[in-house]
Amino acid sequence: MTAQELFDIVYKHLTSQNAKSMMAATWEGGLSCAYRGKDGLKCAIGILIADEDYRADMERLAAQNLLAKGACLSHLAVHHELIAALQHIHDYRLVEDWDRELRATAVAFGLVCP
Repeated sequence: MTAQELFDIVYKHLTSQNAKSMMAATWEGGLSCAYRGKDGLKCAIGILIADEDYRADMERLAAQNLLAKGACLSHLAVHHELIAALQHIHDYRLVEDWDRELRATAVAFGLVCP
């Protein structure tokens, strides 16, 4: 998969889902981002993980950890910086800022927004 193909998948997913993928956090009453969240939502990286490859113990691990462990994302390791940037957008930016953040990321990585 090329960086552009990866970006296109994540861009289309996040802008159509238009909601963060969340799950109950380890602290009381808190929420944290999830590869697979409530109501079938998926995060920026969760959309890249095939359903048959997903395991609940992946949650709370940064994508970089999944890349390093040779897990289901190992074929995308060459794009580790782009993956980290996309995960950051989902986890730390407001949903209403995603489009702007994704466009800026595309420019930074020499990609084109779909």
